[in-house]
Formats: sequence, structure tokens, C-alpha cells
Amino acid sequence: MPDKVLTEFYLHWEIKDWSAYLQEEEKEEDLDIIRKHERTGRPLGDEDFITRIEEITGRILRKKKAGRPKKKERNVEIRS
Repeated sequence: MPDKVLTEFYLHWEIKDWSAYLQEEEKEEDLDIIRKHERTGRPLGDEDFITRIEEITGRILRKKKAGRPKKKERNVEIRS
């Protein structure tokens, strides 16, 4: 069974010489982005990729708003 994540990886068809590609120097800004996602454990990719990974895994992988959810206001009648 083909891997659902890697079978549609665009670089699979674009890079003909993987050895040469892997020996190229990395850009510091690219490394910073990779390190950030590695630290947080969040996937690195565009919206379509993240949506696809969420569907495959059945998990929410996007960053949520930090903190505890706010309580919903209740309509309370004050009787006197």
C-alpha cells in the first residue's frame, strides 16, 4: 500500500539527483523554520498539506489559541 503522505510529495519528481541535492548548503532562514516546527511538533507545510495530514491522522494539528477557553455567558434572571 503506498504511503498516503509521501506519494504526492512534489520533490519526488522534481529532484533527479538526490545526492547532489542533499549536499547543497541550507539557508539559515529555512533551518530556523524547520527548527521551530521541530520544537513545537507541528507539521511544516501549506494549508492543503496540513488538512490532508489531519484527515489521515484524525487529529487537529493546527495551532490553537493559547490559554483556557472563555466561559460562555449565561443569561441569568435576577428576581427580587
